[in-house]
Amino acid sequence: MIQTAVPSPAMTILAVGAHPDDIEIGAAGLLEKARELGCRRWILILTDDAPHRDTRRAEAVESAKRLGVPPDQVLFAGLRDGHLRADGDSVSAIRALASEHGVDPDLVVAHSAADSHNDHVEAGRLARAAFREAALLHFAVHLSVEDGAFFPDIFVGLAPPRGDRKRKALGCFVSQAERIERRSLAEFEERLGRVAGLGRAEGFEFGGRAMTGEMSARILALSDSPFHRFWAPVMALGPATLIGQTEGDDGRPDIRSCEAVDRLRRAFFDRWVPSYPLWESHAVSPGAWKALSEGSVVLFGPVQNHPVIAKLIEDERPAWAAFPGRAGSSESAVVTMENPHCDGALIVVATGTDSAAAVRALESITEPVGDPHPDMLVREANRSSAVQCP
Repeated sequence: MIQTAVPSPAMTILAVGAHPDDIEIGAAGLLEKARELGCRRWILILTDDAPHRDTRRAEAVESAKRLGVPPDQVLFAGLRDGHLRADGDSVSAIRALASEHGVDPDLVVAHSAADSHNDHVEAGRLARAAFREAALLHFAVHLSVEDGAFFPDIFVGLAPPRGDRKRKALGCFVSQAERIERRSLAEFEERLGRVAGLGRAEGFEFGGRAMTGEMSARILALSDSPFHRFWAPVMALGPATLIGQTEGDDGRPDIRSCEAVDRLRRAFFDRWVPSYPLWESHAVSPGAWKALSEGSVVLFGPVQNHPVIAKLIEDERPAWAAFPGRAGSSESAVVTMENPHCDGALIVVATGTDSAAAVRALESITEPVGDPHPDMLVREANRSSAVQCP
């Protein structure tokens, strides 16, 4: 098994909500996870409902306290409820407010565009425009999310005590209790949890730049789903290509008949939204080499029989020191590295000294949880952040 890396994510996180209670509905669990990891957290609420301004602000401050965010780290922009716009004036006002309080976020957590509420959509756009240098995650509000368009790849579990703290924070919004309960938040969280294998969960879409480098590793540390923590960077640019070297029953090359590949397919069908994210090719196909220049690739098969893996080892020899292991042994290896042929893409290699060892490697990233397999050599090449060396 492969243990996905969890580097120290000591960063500043700014959660941006169109209204009081939006953040608690969609991202209270993430703020709790961030507290567990030692992150500095700020809350920014963009609009006021004028007749109920004081009540709703007081509820927001009390809710933030339940999440461990002090009142001086809860900011109110005072923009008009129902009329939010991501225009130049609003961007300038938000930047000025952040500057006044010394807020320079590494990560901004804001509304998804997959939402039927105009203020929510504009809040997400405004957050992106105001904090262009920050990484961005998008959350959903269960009351207005467009289910067929919200595709999270970061998941935060809501098991106790984290889930209990979220419910206590939401309980502070007494004036909004009836509205919040119009649709079942629990059912929405359970649906997200089934995708991630976490029970109840919050989900977040990754926005902006490709998921590579130190910042992406910090963001991935927030995720409680090992499967998505491993695979989200691989799929950051879109579908990846699985390039295998296996044989069918007749001895001819046939990746389709491999049981280990089939298990990986089933894992993606069960856990990945919106659709199956792997193209498939055989290592002897002319398309295998072209795939390296088009995006991320997953190379699978025994090292001595896989021409792409063999060429990669030859070209990247310094990063593959002591690989593939002892002569005559049956060693597996999983290597992740930046793809030198396509900016922002990754190469994942699941290989070994024989076919059985290569299968073990592929199975380890089909269920990337627990401790590394005792017979498995795990390497990080270049600035990889997807696996942890034992």
